[in-house]
Amino acid sequence: MYSAPYNSQNKSKYHFLLFLISPVAAFLYGLKNYRTKHSRKYILLFCLFYSISYIPIPNSDATRYESRIQSIQAYTFSSYVNEIKNMYNADAINNDAYVHTVFFILTPFTRNIIVYRLFFGFVYFSVYLALFKAIKFTMPSVDKRFNWFIIGIIFLISFTSGINGIRWPLALMVFLLGYFKYIKEPKLKYLLLVSSSFFIHFIAGYIVFFFFVFIITQKFYNPITSLILLVATFAFNLAIVSSIKSNISTLGDGVGDRTSGYIENNNFKENRETHLQNLNWYVRLNRYSTNYFVLIVLVVSILFDSRISKSKFVVKLEYFAILMFIASFLSAQLLDSLSNRFYLSANAAGLIYLYFLYEENKQSRLVNSLRIIYIPIALLQVAIIMRADLYTMSPNLIFGNVFSELFYKFEDSIQTLLTGSNV
Repeated sequence: MYSAPYNSQNKSKYHFLLFLISPVAAFLYGLKNYRTKHSRKYILLFCLFYSISYIPIPNSDATRYESRIQSIQAYTFSSYVNEIKNMYNADAINNDAYVHTVFFILTPFTRNIIVYRLFFGFVYFSVYLALFKAIKFTMPSVDKRFNWFIIGIIFLISFTSGINGIRWPLALMVFLLGYFKYIKEPKLKYLLLVSSSFFIHFIAGYIVFFFFVFIITQKFYNPITSLILLVATFAFNLAIVSSIKSNISTLGDGVGDRTSGYIENNNFKENRETHLQNLNWYVRLNRYSTNYFVLIVLVVSILFDSRISKSKFVVKLEYFAILMFIASFLSAQLLDSLSNRFYLSANAAGLIYLYFLYEENKQSRLVNSLRIIYIPIALLQVAIIMRADLYTMSPNLIFGNVFSELFYKFEDSIQTLLTGSNV
């Protein structure tokens, strides 16, 4: 009896069937075989299933967006153009073109929240996975010892942030993808990709500015000078911050009003600092540990430059990481410690730099000894992110499948069922 060969088309059917039966098993298969395009799509499918089965935390950004979606009336093309034209006015509901565009595309067809979550999840996770593909495929063969830095980038921010917060997490990932692609290959399309992050969340304009500083000054980069620049940032940050404050209003009344709530409201800042101090010690440690580790290794790699090999590509990553730390330091003076989002861009740029620096210095005892210190830091980050995301994970995501989600949608997350707590 003739039997069809077990070709790639048959394999694809079996794997898709695996996804329908157990999305988490298909996800693990995709991770194990990450370098094949066929396998990577099951990681994205799992992320999309996460978007569909996602359980929002009460009073989170996701619930506020959903209320906004339900309240939208007729959203015509003229309404869309009008909101885009006036999105930086004080009375604008959103200051970003991305959300307005999504509303314009979807509201004529549906107000179903699941469809919106699926759309937001698809856009976010597509960019998120593209970033890791770009990083991993830059090096033909990578020592697995240095995958800890990739893990740090993967767990830079919670998985569900792109479904929940929507704007800033996506803007951050678009920015990171664009700058990394540009450093590899300085093309206009990557410059535009970086710039587009501003239209996803206006706050990304701050780091876009530093990206253009990088483009203009990269030819003049000197490692020792950069350290002096870091020190100067601390010494003169009050004057620099005052200048930033005075120029925020030039971005528009809407942006000015929203940022002033963070910058000028001292009661808000004090409450945020108090909240941070009241968090568990390991949460506070996690908030700063990666940031300080990356900064220290960055400084060490410059001071011991003669003992470390650096390609031109790595030197560019080094300079950009320094600029992101400068941006983060200045932002920390403008905002409270908890509201400073730009430590994330500094951490990401630093970890990407370390990943390639270590790959070029496999035999360096100095480099390897510093790598070992990062392992417990990365494990703590993974544990805290996973604990937070358990509050948004439906039991169907891990134990069920697409069909069980259709027939029974859980209202309580895995963490809620285990502990009886919603937060």
